[in-house]
Amino acid sequence: MKNWIISILCVLCIFACQNQTETNMQDRKHIEYLNEFSNFLPDYFFDQGAWFGLQLLENQLGIDKALFLSDSLGYKSKAPLLQLMVLQNEQKVNFNIVNKFIPGRLVQEATNDGLNIILQVVYEDHQTALVSYEMTNLTNAATSIELNIKTPSKNGRYTLSNATVDFELDEKAKNLVNGTFNSTITLQPNESSTRYLTIRHRFNEDEPFTDFSFENASAILKANQERWYGYLEPYQKLSANKKLLAAKCIQTLVNNWRSPSGLYKHDGLFPSYYYSYFNGFWAWDSWRHAVALSTFEPELAKNQVRAMYDFQDDQGMIADAVWRDPAIYKPNLRNTKPPLSGWAIYEIFRVTKDTSFIKEMFPKLQKYHQWWYKNRDHNKNQLCEFGSTDGTREAAAWESGMDNAVRFDSAKMVKNNEHAWSLNQESVDLNTYLYGEKQYLIALGEVLNETEFVHITTDELKQLKTRIIDRFYDVEDGYLYDFNFETDQKIKIKGPEAWASLWFKITSEEQAKNVISVITDTTHFNTYCPFPTLDASHPEFNPENGYWRGPVWLDQAYIAIVGMKNYGFEKQAEEMKNKLLANAEGLLDKKRAVWENYDPRNGKPLNAKHFSWSSSHLLLLLNDEINSTDRSQKDTLH
Repeated sequence: MKNWIISILCVLCIFACQNQTETNMQDRKHIEYLNEFSNFLPDYFFDQGAWFGLQLLENQLGIDKALFLSDSLGYKSKAPLLQLMVLQNEQKVNFNIVNKFIPGRLVQEATNDGLNIILQVVYEDHQTALVSYEMTNLTNAATSIELNIKTPSKNGRYTLSNATVDFELDEKAKNLVNGTFNSTITLQPNESSTRYLTIRHRFNEDEPFTDFSFENASAILKANQERWYGYLEPYQKLSANKKLLAAKCIQTLVNNWRSPSGLYKHDGLFPSYYYSYFNGFWAWDSWRHAVALSTFEPELAKNQVRAMYDFQDDQGMIADAVWRDPAIYKPNLRNTKPPLSGWAIYEIFRVTKDTSFIKEMFPKLQKYHQWWYKNRDHNKNQLCEFGSTDGTREAAAWESGMDNAVRFDSAKMVKNNEHAWSLNQESVDLNTYLYGEKQYLIALGEVLNETEFVHITTDELKQLKTRIIDRFYDVEDGYLYDFNFETDQKIKIKGPEAWASLWFKITSEEQAKNVISVITDTTHFNTYCPFPTLDASHPEFNPENGYWRGPVWLDQAYIAIVGMKNYGFEKQAEEMKNKLLANAEGLLDKKRAVWENYDPRNGKPLNAKHFSWSSSHLLLLLNDEINSTDRSQKDTLH
């Protein structure tokens, strides 16, 4: 009996050892892979929806001035958040310090002949940054280490404008004098010891902190590593530079993630945390973010959609943009944005198969879809126009998303009802998006077995497709243009609005061939950095100062590339995509940010960096390379 028990224990011991070995090997695999992407350095590091961003001190152990976004504008702390001063055997020591940014964490390594310190920073949640500092004695003798951890507080609490920051240390270092924590430890030869502290942010002292225990610190670090490995693992099969680009895009998206606060009831993404004028949520940005997020963080994708539908009014309209603090910026209800939420909702369902989410969103999507025809169809011909609630042409152009596009230069406003005005031109992209949204409504309605509430038939789809081609396609030019219904003339300005017809397969094979011939023509859109937002031969072409009058916007490039592939022009699409990735300056460079748009003449980055929707569409293009299912859902929906 005794031998039998011993045998069982031996087997269990072998099993445990094998499992531990496999776990260690897996950990090493994850660490090695994440280290491949080290040193893409964002200006500030955020994660988990935090409203405060961190960066490491240069040439000194610690965390530099932080960026706080709590007032919707963004401001820096006046002093570094943490400064670690080290005494070894009561003597001040100097270190060789190396800073690294690894996906999901900041890492700082300080080394001299006798001591190694590795400081790591990860976010446990939107309120809490966990800082670990592992100290290793590199000598053959016991050594005494004194750490003085200086904070900008006097009592462990740092109060800023509309924000409070609390500093807490584990039980091994509770001594606090004038904002400096003191910690003393003796390390035996080659011994290591790890200590922890937290930086916790909230908007006011009445706001409760989430639960946190230092006993879970090592598990938090491991969970962070596993989460980020999970984000990046699918891209291992890509080439090295495209794998790097995928990591950079995901990091950009996560950096712009904000948790619920103020007017925000759900998580969502800023276009760019780095610019105060982009510290808000925009409607069509949100739909684009959600599609990309669905590929690696689908719950966040759902909340990004909810975050904007929280601002749907009784008529069905969704606000153009909303900010956390209405005392600084009120929600913009002068206009909405192009109807792409159906795409986002369908893509989230395609990934998650979550019918409860569809059931939640379906009536809201249907109401928004119907709103367009009630308020943006001036002559009731089932072709809509961009417009505004205040009658201004400025807001109507904003509604298109292409604020200063040349196609709107001569547009005028017409009144539809007491709260709705339209431009006097029907837009090809708007009506194509609405055509696509009808398909999404039909498909989602079938999932819920609620087709009787959709009121959209296949005959209606065919009629709308015919109406779009008859109205916007120009036989002579082989291109699609907006239409002025007062002059009964097409507005013959070649822009990316025509490319949506390829994305949703509105055109015939011959018509698509003609449109693609324009896109691939170096005179028009096949520029050094391809897919400009205005025909390069147009006299108003002005990329450097034009915003929508020439710069390359990556959302429009994505639409064109997918559209070309929809019609079998795979080779041309791949050539132009690779040309874009190679010539948009810095896209494939580890240390360069993703920008809002790019100059088609030379590839120079333009406007805002750390831009979310650029990252979203780049990530979708990379996903197209590793997945057989086209992100436009051409096989399922078109």
